[in-house]
Amino acid sequence: MKWLHSLPGVSVVLSGMSTMKQLEENIEISSDIDTLSPEDMEIVKKAAQIYRSRTKVDCTGCKYCIPCPQNVAIPEVFQLYNNAHVYGSFDESSRSYSNLIQKEEDSSRCVECGLCEEKCPQNLTIIQYLKDARDDLYSR
Repeated sequence: MKWLHSLPGVSVVLSGMSTMKQLEENIEISSDIDTLSPEDMEIVKKAAQIYRSRTKVDCTGCKYCIPCPQNVAIPEVFQLYNNAHVYGSFDESSRSYSNLIQKEEDSSRCVECGLCEEKCPQNLTIIQYLKDARDDLYSR
């Protein structure tokens, strides 16, 4: 919450809630909030740079690319690929990718029809990223 309140131009921070208790907690948290110090903001900036440098696919998970005619779980493949590189969780991501293979939803199913790329609002080269993810996650 502090970080959000520290961003220029932010005057309201909306937080999801479904009970009166959550509403009361959010009011309490927001009523006594300071902004982050310049030093803290620099730490956040450095962390974001590290995260971005390790991210392989800038997929937001919007799912506009699905359904895929070949049943490729495109956002899930990209999430596993990114997690492997951002968090160093190669073994876990590879195991999860194996589950996609068993469910016949892995990137090897891609026939390069291009329908996903036509629908992607980020204009990602999905076909190439699927190949990269397959090569990286399947080979481990």
